[in-house]
Amino acid sequence: MKKAILRIQVLIVSFILTGSLSFAQEVTGGTVQYEQYTKFDYSVFGDGQIVKEWAATMPRDKKSAYKLSFRAHKSLYEQDMSEKNASLDEKTMIVMEKMAYVQPPNPVIKEVYIDFEKNRQIVQVELMTRYFLIEDEIENQAWKPGTNQRKIQGYVCMDATMKRGEETITAWFTPNIPVSFGPKNYGGLPGLILAVDIKGENVLLATSVDLSPPSEDSIVRSIDGRKVTQEAFDKLVAEKVKEYKENQKSKSKAKGNNEKF
Repeated sequence: MKKAILRIQVLIVSFILTGSLSFAQEVTGGTVQYEQYTKFDYSVFGDGQIVKEWAATMPRDKKSAYKLSFRAHKSLYEQDMSEKNASLDEKTMIVMEKMAYVQPPNPVIKEVYIDFEKNRQIVQVELMTRYFLIEDEIENQAWKPGTNQRKIQGYVCMDATMKRGEETITAWFTPNIPVSFGPKNYGGLPGLILAVDIKGENVLLATSVDLSPPSEDSIVRSIDGRKVTQEAFDKLVAEKVKEYKENQKSKSKAKGNNEKF
């Protein structure tokens, strides 16, 4: 990882010297608003014509508003529950309700607290309406530098990629804001991450950047949730997914037996 970051830093210096980027500014804190995209997979409802016609009238994805607040060595990424961002449109709510019945339990990250000084991260996750707090050391993310550039909210960004399982993740970071923070649990680059793509599709995108330092009391870790280790949480998720699949199998079998009569 250190070699990858060094290569990125060399590229940054090269870009600055050639005039492709303006010089980085001194940053003591800020707030970034993000739009998080969750794509809907309608194939879980089947491939019949009725399903296809219905899906064609429904939203392709769900958009959620999140914000990242950071100061010095700390950051907090959380859902933006302000009045303008708190509600979902009717069609999106219908899809989410239907999805809940046909998909296995899926953990959802609600909040991420980072403390670089203590090398700790605390992730609040929701699973089946219950909240959990997973505390661990900050993850070392093996980013590899790219050669592409993209402008986001007026900032020239560089790309860096890494693999997580079968997924290819691309982060777009700006050396002009020289902090190692980012949305969700992405970070560790020599510049603020303003967008994240997974499998070539945009899933996180900054919609505004304010470099006014937020108040200290706005960056506070959550205490709402049961404290568990990552290993224990992964085991719990596996158990719930197994239970779901067994229940679905039983329902399918019962339905088949009923159809015989």
